[in-house]
Amino acid sequence: MRFDEYVFHFTWHFAAPPGRVAELILDVSSMPEWLPEACREAVEIEGEGEWRRFHLELRGFLPHTVRLDVRAREALPHIYIESGGNLLGTGEWLLAEEDGGTRVDLAQSVRANTPILRVASFFLRPLCVANHNWIMRKTGEAMARKLVPTEFLPLP
Repeated sequence: MRFDEYVFHFTWHFAAPPGRVAELILDVSSMPEWLPEACREAVEIEGEGEWRRFHLELRGFLPHTVRLDVRAREALPHIYIESGGNLLGTGEWLLAEEDGGTRVDLAQSVRANTPILRVASFFLRPLCVANHNWIMRKTGEAMARKLVPTEFLPLP
């Protein structure tokens, strides 16, 4: 693997059915509302066939905003993603019913695509990995909050 390539794997469990989790994953435009710690901007742009397209601006604890152009295609139980912009790569969300909710496995493979990110990858790789892991931890926490059932039973 090159110094500017990264492979990540994340697993979460959410108390919501797979369809609801998929809806949230693909509702990228609302990310700044439920993930303000990391998502600065998320705009859906014109899609291409079965692919939906988005522009994202993400920032972790490092003082650098990553700009991505993302394509997403839903083929449940999978959601496939391709990214361009500051990071080139692919990803796959796999959703499976488990214990009354949904297990989500996310696999990502990306390569730095700007000079500053390539230099940072060479000199500060552990910090770049920690920054990405922080963003993904915040993503999982925010998704869990957003997916909490909001239906209440009336009191007798």
